[in-house]
Amino acid sequence: MNILTEDNTIVDSDQISEGDETYFCVLDFAKPKSPDYFFKSITDMNSYNDASVLVRIGEFQITVPYSSTLLISFEDTCDLISIEGIVSGMFNAFCVNPINGYMPSHLPVRVIDFIPEGSWSAPVIKDTSLLAVPIGYPKTADGKTVDSPLCVMIGDNRSRVPKDIDLSLLW
Repeated sequence: MNILTEDNTIVDSDQISEGDETYFCVLDFAKPKSPDYFFKSITDMNSYNDASVLVRIGEFQITVPYSSTLLISFEDTCDLISIEGIVSGMFNAFCVNPINGYMPSHLPVRVIDFIPEGSWSAPVIKDTSLLAVPIGYPKTADGKTVDSPLCVMIGDNRSRVPKDIDLSLLW
């Protein structure tokens, strides 16, 4: 799984070696009324061998564990929705670059394919945090690629993130 580093670059967490000093981005809800983006040092990795899904978010595609949850934006709130829930609905993902994104995007999410088996790794995060997962580099209106990757916020089924998050708290 890709992570966003403090250098605003995309790194595949499967390529991180033990002892590498890599920092990754989380959206932390330890203080639910004032969530914040932090960069944490990788202290441990979770390895997964499980089903996954190929998801299209706007023009980008990523593969995520089937047991994941994704931060979905509504009119002026956000909520975590399970991948299983996304399969059966029409939703928009909350997307932002936590380092220099001045305005979030709300891109349509569609599950494209189910992958019965896969393996990947991701940094261990607290149950009050969501992992910022880069999905790609967006383009400007004139077709130029932006230097900063757009990210979605991903958790798992144990995430303890508040319901009906006020969108204005996230950027």
